[in-house]
Amino acid sequence: TGAKDTADMIHALNNRYIPNKVVLFRPSDQESPEIDGLSPFIKNQVSLDGKATAYVCLNHACLRPTTSIKEMMDMLK
Repeated sequence: TGAKDTADMIHALNNRYIPNKVVLFRPSDQESPEIDGLSPFIKNQVSLDGKATAYVCLNHACLRPTTSIKEMMDMLK
C-alpha cells in the first residue's frame, strides 16, 4: 500500500464503520500476487489507469469499479 491513492482509499474505508466489510488488497505491481491463490475471484479485478481501484461487491456481484473515493463510499451506503 505504498501509493498515496491506495493509502487514501484504505484510510477512507477505515474511518467509517461498515459492519461485516472485508477489504482485499491486490497489488498491481506483481504478476501473480499471493492473494490470487487465496481469493481467485479477484484475479480479473485490476486497477484502472494505474490508479487505486475499488470493487464494491455484495452477494457475489460487484458494482462497476471506481477510482473515486467519494464514489466508493457512496456505493457502500
